[in-house]
Amino acid sequence: MISVRFRLLLAGLLFLPLISFSQVTPPDFLCVSSDTLFWNAPDNDCGDFIAVNIFSSDNPSGPFAILDRISDPGVTFYEDGRPGQWYYYLTSEYNCPDAVIPSDTLDNRAPSATRIIRATVEGDNVRLLWEQNTDPETVGYVIYRSTAQGTLPIDTVFGALEYLDQSADPTGGGETYNVVALDACGNQGDFDVSHTTIHLEVTPDFCAQHLQLTWSNYEGWQNGRANNQVWLGIDGGDIAFEHNVGADDTLAYLLRIMDDIEYCLQIRAEESETGVISTSNTICLVTDVLRPLETLGIRNVTVNRDNTVEVIWNYDSDADVTQLGINRGSDENSLDTLQNDLLSGATTDTSTFVDQQADVQNQAYFYQLHATDQCDTSQISNVMSTMHLDISSGTGGENQLQWTTPFMPGRIIQRYTVCRVLGGVETSLAQFDTTTQGIISYTDVIDPSMESDEICYVIKATHTNLGGEDPLVSTSNYSCIEQKVEMYVPNAFVPGGVNNIFKPEIVFQNSIREYTMSIFNRWGGKVFESKNPDLGWDGRQNGELLPVGVYMYVIMLEQAEGESEHVSGTVTLIR
Repeated sequence: MISVRFRLLLAGLLFLPLISFSQVTPPDFLCVSSDTLFWNAPDNDCGDFIAVNIFSSDNPSGPFAILDRISDPGVTFYEDGRPGQWYYYLTSEYNCPDAVIPSDTLDNRAPSATRIIRATVEGDNVRLLWEQNTDPETVGYVIYRSTAQGTLPIDTVFGALEYLDQSADPTGGGETYNVVALDACGNQGDFDVSHTTIHLEVTPDFCAQHLQLTWSNYEGWQNGRANNQVWLGIDGGDIAFEHNVGADDTLAYLLRIMDDIEYCLQIRAEESETGVISTSNTICLVTDVLRPLETLGIRNVTVNRDNTVEVIWNYDSDADVTQLGINRGSDENSLDTLQNDLLSGATTDTSTFVDQQADVQNQAYFYQLHATDQCDTSQISNVMSTMHLDISSGTGGENQLQWTTPFMPGRIIQRYTVCRVLGGVETSLAQFDTTTQGIISYTDVIDPSMESDEICYVIKATHTNLGGEDPLVSTSNYSCIEQKVEMYVPNAFVPGGVNNIFKPEIVFQNSIREYTMSIFNRWGGKVFESKNPDLGWDGRQNGELLPVGVYMYVIMLEQAEGESEHVSGTVTLIR
């Protein structure tokens, strides 16, 4: 640095005649320690050495007066015992006409304070940056760090304005630093404001599924903090800006985190006005938080051929669930626990439960899932029901089918298919599109030639989600019925003629459980009895043809469903 005194000398030279000459270099003014000046001897070869001249002033702007002349070239120090603050510069005096140049101007005080720009964490280290100390006697800097034993020097830096502290422990807490200027005499400057790094701690909350960030704020900037910033990297990705928080905040949350994911977090502080950034320690952790049950829903409820009910449902098989069960009831509002131990069988996202206790022939059933996670949070699924099919047999071979609409919120019934099952063979009778709620019916007319012990029916409802996708089929109970017996009794017959046997014409004879036909004469005597619908009366008694006349018959039969019928009347025997 060129001293004030030297600038004044140069200004005066502007008014001298332009003469070519060299320069007499001054002594290398090292420092002032207490009241002693130190320098290195000058090296000039233009003439003989005469003296080192010492100038002083109590004002840095002068005027400067000569304090002393040191004529011994081997002497490189001078003690000034005067009290107070003084400013000095040196010149070299040689026996030559060359221009004399003064040294830097130094004072007898220690170097001024050095301002730190920032202290920032880099991995496990801390990097310091500071402003250059403008005092001309400054030759280096001493790095101080606060420890449990006090604020201690840890290193000295020459020729640089930054330092990487590799012995720091920024993960254990904030590290506090001072940088102090050093002159050639070993004098250290004043301490400026300490700077303390940001220290971050991250705590996961298993049940709340968030990361709690707490930190100690950066301290030391003369302009204060403009803000704090949360920076985030996920699963090895680059750490990037996440969001700002207040300059005085020391608490933030990262919400809705997922389990078994690596999150890397930093806090960065920004200085007001300058925009200088300081970074905290980086914390990377693989989270162990609740895997929530995000999916829990019944997709389909259907009745199997063996009268069991199959419930197909979806859930997150990797969720942290401690209890999973199923409820059942007669309507959507009256559901009781049916079973609580579904977890052992639910190893995939789509699972099936089979209800073997349902009485599907008599009613529809409503089902709902319930679950509890490791944080005791309960959750229930949608409700879905079976269809209940009921059949009654009417006259003329008509079977009346009625069924309930399945309860399926969130699903759309696209169509119903009515199927008849005869001899194990399933035949589609009708198919129609409907979204009608309540009881739906269909009539099936049976051909009398279809002799069968029983006829069964099943209703199939095809349904989709609200978007018309995921088609599934819900099947009702398989309902079977034996047809109602119908009889046609003739009122006359001709033994030996065309109509020579008296017996009723029976439709759906296979539906008869018991049968008795008795014939009586006009005096009430029984002349014939048969328990076989195929065995009729030929007009004889004990092998003898009975006389022409009117006879009374009584027919008793029991229908397949247990209903008994008695039919009586008269028949005329004709020859």
